[in-house]
Amino acid sequence: MTKERMIFFPYGEDPNEVRQIVCLCNEYHFHVQLELQ
Repeated sequence: MTKERMIFFPYGEDPNEVRQIVCLCNEYHFHVQLELQ
């Protein structure tokens, strides 16, 4: 996977609660990478 289609999101939170992230994943096949902070 390339970083162009990667969304970095804080670990412990739910990325599915952010509408824009859900749309990007569904329509443009973005992937969510959870990161420790």
